[in-house]
Amino acid sequence: MARRLATAPVAYAGGIAALAALLFDEHVDPVPWRTVHHHVVSPSLPSPLQLRLRAKARPPPIGCADWPAGRVLLQLLLDGERLPPPTAPPPTVLELGSGVGTTAIGLALARGSARVVATDSCDEALANLRRNAAAHGIAAPRLLACAWDARGGEEALASCPVPAAEVSHVVAADIVYCGGAEAGLAATLAAILRRRPDASVTLLLVDRFSGGAVAALAMEAGVDHRSCAVDPAIVAFRRSCEVHGLEATWAPVPEEVCRRVVATQTVWTRFVWWLAGYWEGFQVYSVRLAQNSSPQPERSLASPSGGWREGGLATEDGTSGRPGHVTAPPASE
Repeated sequence: MARRLATAPVAYAGGIAALAALLFDEHVDPVPWRTVHHHVVSPSLPSPLQLRLRAKARPPPIGCADWPAGRVLLQLLLDGERLPPPTAPPPTVLELGSGVGTTAIGLALARGSARVVATDSCDEALANLRRNAAAHGIAAPRLLACAWDARGGEEALASCPVPAAEVSHVVAADIVYCGGAEAGLAATLAAILRRRPDASVTLLLVDRFSGGAVAALAMEAGVDHRSCAVDPAIVAFRRSCEVHGLEATWAPVPEEVCRRVVATQTVWTRFVWWLAGYWEGFQVYSVRLAQNSSPQPERSLASPSGGWREGGLATEDGTSGRPGHVTAPPASE
């Protein structure tokens, strides 16, 4: 007991010091910017890519942070058949919400003949992206960094930095989230596809579903909380795709893509990604014009029981979260 009493002040002092350091780092932010490193290996690359990107240690703004989805999207595009082979005519890739430039700069380095148009609505993020591109020796016309808000549908195309008819690929990472104007994004994608029906649209979204843990904590606290199996923001985006005559299909990230990303990460980064559950949340979406692409009337996103709905089926039990089409509801409903 005497020994415990003697060491108690040291333990308390250590705890207070740790808390003080955490609060100091959170509020004072002594190192607001950092350099992130991405080592990218792909069968499509003659040699690995080395990316060194300036990024904020934490938002705001969110466009200056190095989000995991950008790194995975780059690997997905380089590994698969979503981009034409280097021997094919060079593509014009329009990226929405480019952030620090992980995907855009990586594509520009890997496909030197491609025209990459990186867009963002945040001026600070664009300035940082241009700085990162210059540090890698990339400039126009290989990579254009342009201010553009891709949430305005037909009106947004008037200010699009590249004519929609010239866009062969639209890519984006983690651009559907709470408050992210999902309806406007779907309207803009529909407007682009009406002008370029054969354009490839690849979105790597992150499902930040509330899950059972939040519901359990809410119940323990006496708060009425409705759990859902699918992120409501993604459900809203899917519904908006239907409304604008689009067909959206999704699948998990291919295992080979996951393995190649993990193989290049530090042990600490792997642990952080595992702890945050990033791999469970990644969803690869492909969007195209539906066969019957006439716009549909807007419908409620909530089922009569209060659960969010996906593809016409309530998702409270998670059964409708399987990969596949998310357009018209089944005839039995």
